[in-house]
Amino acid sequence: MKDAIFEKQKVWAKVKEGEFVTSQKTLKFDGFLKILKEKDNKEVLTPFKEKEILIFSKLLAKETHTNPPERYTEGSLVKTLEKYGVGRPSTYATIISNILKRGYIEKRKKSLVPTELGKKVNDILVKYFEKIINPYFTAEVEEDLDKIEEGEKDHIQVLKEFYFGNEKYSFEELLKKAKLALLYKDKIVKPCPKCNSYLVIREGKFGKFLGCLNYPKCKYTEKYDETKTSQEKR
Repeated sequence: MKDAIFEKQKVWAKVKEGEFVTSQKTLKFDGFLKILKEKDNKEVLTPFKEKEILIFSKLLAKETHTNPPERYTEGSLVKTLEKYGVGRPSTYATIISNILKRGYIEKRKKSLVPTELGKKVNDILVKYFEKIINPYFTAEVEEDLDKIEEGEKDHIQVLKEFYFGNEKYSFEELLKKAKLALLYKDKIVKPCPKCNSYLVIREGKFGKFLGCLNYPKCKYTEKYDETKTSQEKR
């Protein structure tokens, strides 16, 4: 029998700095599922328009007591990848195999446990590549790949947008920023308020001062205060 066909809808709603996400799959053609005769009682999302302003309806508060999250198993990790639209059924095994081979995780019985190397890599990625490792960004890339395969998007244009698209958040700019930050990690004090790079301790004619890592592109400087700087570096 033929495969079932679903239409996937994902909705992002923003409230100031917060972001809420919901998604659903609607069955368009039942295919082999017809013989299962299962009823879908899920509520269907209201149709939305892009940039539509939503009216707040109500807030439900529910008190619950939770236990610490369980370690991922291969099965639960695959379910999480599916939930966020990361990867494809044909790539799930490869994803898990790769992070095991690289020593980012190890298996303890059925559990997948992060190693010290994995934790350090994660810390660097979260600090310097937060936008790129965001699961929603990854899902968008997956959608772009599907559109390339279907001939709806040009692969060269997608790559250009990824590497060079936004001057501030392009992969090229993020990589450059991360390399500089790691190189000067012992001298970094805080983010630069002018260009979002980093302020580092520099030596000048009249002693120490704070200068931007992005110099000469950014010439922002601050007076060096050893006591204040020590507190900011913590």
